[in-house]
Amino acid sequence: MHRKFIILLLLAVLLIYSSSLRNGFVLDDQVLIVENPLIKSGEAKAIFSSSIYDLPKTYRPIQQLSYSLDYKIWGLNPFGFHLSNIILHILNSVLVYFIICLIATIPLAQAASLMFAVHPVNSSVVAYIGGRADSLAALCMLLSILFFRRFTLPSSKKNYILSLLFAWLALLCRESSLILPLLLFLVLSINPSGLKRFKYILPFLALDLAYIILRVKVFGAQAFWLPFSGLPLFFNALNFLYIILKYLNILILPLNLHMLRTTPFIISLLDPRVLFTFLILTLLGFFLFKERKNKLVLFGAAWFFCGLIPVFFLLSAYPWLKAALLAESWLYLPCVGVFLLVALIMKKLSRVGKFLFIIVVIIFSLLTYQANDYWKDNLSVYRNILKYLPQENPVRKNLIREYLRLGMYAEAATELKKFSQSYPESSERFVLEGDYYFAKGELAQARNSYTEALLINKYDPQALEKLRILQER
Repeated sequence: MHRKFIILLLLAVLLIYSSSLRNGFVLDDQVLIVENPLIKSGEAKAIFSSSIYDLPKTYRPIQQLSYSLDYKIWGLNPFGFHLSNIILHILNSVLVYFIICLIATIPLAQAASLMFAVHPVNSSVVAYIGGRADSLAALCMLLSILFFRRFTLPSSKKNYILSLLFAWLALLCRESSLILPLLLFLVLSINPSGLKRFKYILPFLALDLAYIILRVKVFGAQAFWLPFSGLPLFFNALNFLYIILKYLNILILPLNLHMLRTTPFIISLLDPRVLFTFLILTLLGFFLFKERKNKLVLFGAAWFFCGLIPVFFLLSAYPWLKAALLAESWLYLPCVGVFLLVALIMKKLSRVGKFLFIIVVIIFSLLTYQANDYWKDNLSVYRNILKYLPQENPVRKNLIREYLRLGMYAEAATELKKFSQSYPESSERFVLEGDYYFAKGELAQARNSYTEALLINKYDPQALEKLRILQER
């Protein structure tokens, strides 16, 4: 029975993500892969002693090792990198199935894992090569949880050691894996006698501490850079609770998916969203209280909440947005809890529930297949970002440069005008103007624009470099 369903998961993921195999390198892929000498050299020592990003310092050596392996097999052919992402998602879908099988029934596990496999919100992790940190971390965390659960049914030192090993690897994939002890606690709480084994979670907490010490040793003061919003703790918590509801909405209605999804900060108790948050949380609280004897309901809700805890520290991940950030990729592991709850609801609806489930899976699959096109190239990504964030947005400069690279000068001029209106006193405005004239071969105007940039910022590296190039021509 397991084998047939696993084949179904495999075919479903391959089918809906097949179109992503035609996609190229986009956004951070250029820095992470194309221009990254570490993945080309494959030197493990250098990879384990370096940051994957300069600012902030981000320690994800397993992610770099995976890119290095892809590079050895495929070179700089994006097909292979996308194929690896798809394989990782298949493995994660299978692990979700087996973990839920160990705490619930097989039909519930099938429903929840199939939704995880096809839900369009996960396209931001699967169809985007740079999103691999999330799928790698999820893979190691799920393996750790699986072996930990097997360790408790019955006890086995081998399973416990494997659980600890994958917990450590998860930390080397992504810093959000620090929440793993909380998820293990939830797994223990499923059984009435499970909490007696709480002592076995302590070594996982020790691993978290060891990881924090390692990061501090490697990166010093920049080990844990956190972009605080500047709001009081109370309002940070209020914004976090409101964003949890926004994430629920995205999972229920996964429409208009896009990168850099934002929402204005709640800065006053008079904001209507405060009352909305209170009312919805009250209704959800009433539902959970009513279902308090159903441990699977409590497990699913707690999994979703615990999985989103890292979001609390990343509300201002991009300060220039001047709003709270909702990254769809941050739902990759937490969404499992919601899918378990949906599976439980569908079960109560009996035959009607099965019919609705099939319809939902088909709709989600079609939306996911469509969402793959969003990640096909930089032009598509930048256009989509600006479609939903048209205000002052520095991403517009990337779209301008992409238009120039493709020789789409009229489109570049239109976007350049918008950028100039948003950033009239920015030296980068004049650098972009210079790039526009340079691309069209109007070198005198290009030189004037670069000179204007230096009048605003005499140390602007881009303007200095472009003037040097012009002098050599």
